[in-house]
Amino acid sequence: MSTRIGVVTGQPSFQVDGRPRFLSGANYAWHRYGEFGDSIWGGVNRIAAHAARIEADLAAIRGHGARAVRWFLFTDGRSGIRFDAASRLPVGLANGTIEDIAAALNLASRHELFVLFSLLDYLAAFDNPAGAGPLARNILTTGDGTRAFVERVLAPVLDAFGTHDSVLGWEVMNEPDWIIEDLNPLRGVSRPLRWDEFAAFAGAVATAVHARSNALTTVGGARAINLARWDDAALGLDFLQVHVYYDARNRDIDRDLFGVPAAALNLSRPILIGEVPGRNDPHPGRLQLEDWLAFGLDGGYAGVWPWAYTFGPGDRHAPYDGAAMKAFYESAGG
Repeated sequence: MSTRIGVVTGQPSFQVDGRPRFLSGANYAWHRYGEFGDSIWGGVNRIAAHAARIEADLAAIRGHGARAVRWFLFTDGRSGIRFDAASRLPVGLANGTIEDIAAALNLASRHELFVLFSLLDYLAAFDNPAGAGPLARNILTTGDGTRAFVERVLAPVLDAFGTHDSVLGWEVMNEPDWIIEDLNPLRGVSRPLRWDEFAAFAGAVATAVHARSNALTTVGGARAINLARWDDAALGLDFLQVHVYYDARNRDIDRDLFGVPAAALNLSRPILIGEVPGRNDPHPGRLQLEDWLAFGLDGGYAGVWPWAYTFGPGDRHAPYDGAAMKAFYESAGG
């Protein structure tokens, strides 16, 4: 693809070939969690093992009107990264990681889809993710860990794909709000990160992305009330992102974004609503996916991407309503 996507300071939209545009997209999330390179699950999840199914998924997403997908890369740190057993620091990429990223981008390119890779999931900060023991936490909380991740894991990926036509950007982490003590973390996080620890990690990732690629950086924020924290220039992010799931129990620590124009938030970067419920929205307004898409377009947001094409047991918000999404973009002229 020769199309380029960027941002312009002070402009609320993505710039597609130099023109402002509401960017259609969706969360693919994953075909199988932990599918780039070898992982604790061995090689059974790898992109190469499921290419035909993944290509069919991407074709369907493109058919719904999406021009971009959000895709989890290293997940909670148990996929795609080799760690030293003693220091628990990254020593490099796992076998097959580069090949699987290349395969994924090739499939996306065939269907004219851009990819926003989410580098790490917030579960990376948990002491005991799914019984595996701490793996990626040192990446986030120590200078040695961050340097090792940037130099031995991220840099080789950026050197290989930093200028790839199908890469939209690199998301530092999915929903770090849940693991940062300043941002009302989940109760299950036994040792929340300090803000300065995560800010140092995010800044190091953004610096590497800008030095080694022409792609964009963001953070997949979990709460609208924290958007201003991610707008801090010191983090070096190119656009903001927020995930919006109404929860009546948390009205005191979050805000209802529906009906609030992007300009009213007084932030300096474009705002992508990177996740909304793809179905069964708990919002008291009984919102449907098309309501969110129309609001985002009219409200000056950079895009609204539903969760998610793939889904697991108990996920009430996926799969998203592809027919509704397709009808919206057809009526909006693409």
